[in-house]
Amino acid sequence: MRKVMMLMLAVLILNSGLPAGLPGQLAYARFSSSNGEITHEDQLPVAPGVTQSRLEMNTPKGPLKLFQMAVDTNNSYITLESGLSNGKLAGMQQVTKQAAAVHRTGHLVVGGINGDFYNTSSGVPLNGMVHELYTFNPLTPTTQVQK
Repeated sequence: MRKVMMLMLAVLILNSGLPAGLPGQLAYARFSSSNGEITHEDQLPVAPGVTQSRLEMNTPKGPLKLFQMAVDTNNSYITLESGLSNGKLAGMQQVTKQAAAVHRTGHLVVGGINGDFYNTSSGVPLNGMVHELYTFNPLTPTTQVQK
């Protein structure tokens, strides 16, 4: 059985202030030049085709840590999947616990990104998402199968 490595995404939304579409190092350079002093930068290979970059900065508002995952989407062993809180659309479970819930032999979670805003009372995400070919839209009461 082929082992599939999976990156779990909790509806990735790029709202970090980094310029979209730029390679990581260029985005870091443009971000850091106007927002603070870089104090540490490194890269860590997480799995074949997956590298994590870390950047630590001192900013006028205090220390800041930025993490980026570069993923080779041409690697057939890697899939990108959305995560669910306690197996449900609505909820407030840490990404590490969502990852642990689906991590098993042949389905190894190697990274997770918490990337959406949600209603802090109900845990319902404010934006739509796709999970296992189902689309979820918090603004409509029904779930539709994506074709």
